[in-house]
Order: sequence, then C-alpha cells, then structure tokens
Amino acid sequence: MSSPTPDAADSWPDRMGWALDRVLNVMFLDGDDTQTVSVHAADAQAAGVRWGCVVCDILGALVQRRHCAITLDPDGKETPGAAARAGVMILAVFAAMWLATYFAVRNLF
Repeated sequence: MSSPTPDAADSWPDRMGWALDRVLNVMFLDGDDTQTVSVHAADAQAAGVRWGCVVCDILGALVQRRHCAITLDPDGKETPGAAARAGVMILAVFAAMWLATYFAVRNLF
C-alpha cells in the first residue's frame, strides 16, 4: 500500500493499520488528518526536525527498511503488511508512553 489512501484490494489489517496511523497522527502529533505518522515523520525528517529523524529510524528498524522514504515515493514498493505492522507498532509505542505517564503521575501523589 504505497498509495496515500488504501483501496479495496488492500487487506483488512492494512486498511485498519492505515486508519489507526492517521488517527494517531492527528491525536498525538497534531498532524493533518490526510497524513499518516510515516508521511508526517518523513516530512519532518526532510526538514531536519529531530523527532522526524527518530521516528523514521524506528519505523525503518521495526516495520520496513526505508519506510519513511517509501511512503513519500509513489513508485516505492512497500512490503506487504507494512501498514498493519506500522499501525500496531505505533499504537504500542503510544500505549507504553501513556502507561509510563500514568504510573509516573500516580506515584507523585
């Protein structure tokens, strides 16, 4: 799924991963609702913003090599299931951040 939007030929996990990716981009990164975290991070990386570089490095290690670059290249070949893996990985990272914040605040009181 290297297109900016999923199509009917994409599997259910890919479509769900793509939708979750967009929701997390809006909720946590104040991104545009038409972008995924990968595209937002790739744009930030191209602009030299530190968080974009870090996110793209993580996605490259856990989801697919050069994942951010491939999301910006319409002719790039994305690994099957990469969108689903990216969505699940991003959800897991945000869940871990939420839990860490919850327990840190809870222990303060």
